[in-house]
Amino acid sequence: MFARAKQTGGRGFRIAARAARTVGAWAFLRSRRGATAIEYALIIALVSVGSIGALSALGTSLLEIFGTVNSEFTEAVRRCVEVGSNCQK
Repeated sequence: MFARAKQTGGRGFRIAARAARTVGAWAFLRSRRGATAIEYALIIALVSVGSIGALSALGTSLLEIFGTVNSEFTEAVRRCVEVGSNCQK
């Protein structure tokens, strides 16, 4: 294939080289190594999506918890200042 491409003045050689790369890519995807690589990529994508969803839900609940703590603390300080005691309890 490459000998004939050289005879056509180089243009055919580029086409043949491109065809060889294309065949190589398809061969990789059809091989067991290609299938394994694709499976790992899909697993990583699934874990990433799950992690993002879990962290988003956790972030929302943490905001609620810290908001509650902040409001309770603010209310306790306000009551302490109103009473005028040292509020050590």
